Amino acid sequence: MIDRAVGLEQETDCQSCYTPSSDSRRLWSLWDMLAQYAWEFFILSRLLEKLHAELGVPLPKALEQPTGSVNALRALQGLGSLGLAAQYTPPLTAPLPDTLTEDQRQRIPSLLELLKGCCKQIDVVGIGNEIDRAIKYVNAAYATRERAQFHIEHITDRIIDEVREQSFLHVKKDRKHYYMNPSLFGEDIDRKFSKVAEDIGNAGNCFALRQYTASVFHIMRVMEYCVQRFGKKLHIPIDVKNETWYQIMDQVNSSVKRLPGGKNATASQNKRKERYAMAAGRLDHVRIVWRNPVMHPKDTYDENQALEVLDGVGKYLESIVKLV
Repeated sequence: MIDRAVGLEQETDCQSCYTPSSDSRRLWSLWDMLAQYAWEFFILSRLLEKLHAELGVPLPKALEQPTGSVNALRALQGLGSLGLAAQYTPPLTAPLPDTLTEDQRQRIPSLLELLKGCCKQIDVVGIGNEIDRAIKYVNAAYATRERAQFHIEHITDRIIDEVREQSFLHVKKDRKHYYMNPSLFGEDIDRKFSKVAEDIGNAGNCFALRQYTASVFHIMRVMEYCVQRFGKKLHIPIDVKNETWYQIMDQVNSSVKRLPGGKNATASQNKRKERYAMAAGRLDHVRIVWRNPVMHPKDTYDENQALEVLDGVGKYLESIVKLV
């Protein structure tokens, strides 16, 4: 166990060289999170443990180590891998004197200064004044153990409360492709349909964060724009605000049928008609998974439905990117 404040100070000097991005929306890997926070949380918990032990105050349940981690630390200690596995020793049952020793008057302020630095590292910034007041009190000639205990318990509760207020979103590994991906459907589509690139990106972000209905609402804006582009290429006016999917598909299919093709057409004409027919087929697939007779999303979408819409729209955009 680390018995002196200087030992903990040496540990806190070994700060991680990792610096988080200023863009809080970017994905952090588990390794990033550990590199940024794990060491500081470890030192913070050890400092609180030692402060509580100095004053004979039991640790709150929030700082008690789970059985599994205790066993793991003991195993590491048994292998000689770490010398940091000692557990907090509960205070003696005998009453402690209501005075602080000279050694404690030196150690406790040093531990509190280190604690203040750790709190700053993990963005617990509202506790600094409380720690300064505790240091000032311990240094006072009239300081008592009971009052010092009150300061330490109050600081510990404040730290736990502030840490609990920090929240993080988790994106599963299989959703990583969808999050903050500027080319969700490919770079060609991103360039061709740059006017709706933001909505494409937001559709992916919402899907990654399990906001499935919101994801489809963003894709709706993409479809409105792209279907109108497709209709313009086929020389048909498409009113996405008022026409139903059936009316839109009826116009699209009729226009594709009128395109030159067959035995008397050239190879390029047949190839062109084939491409338009494929695009029309994929657009009809979007209509089916859209689950609404008009070109607006239904009230709610679950994960599978939203994924069907995203995949369907992606394939549709692939089929028209070189046509429009």
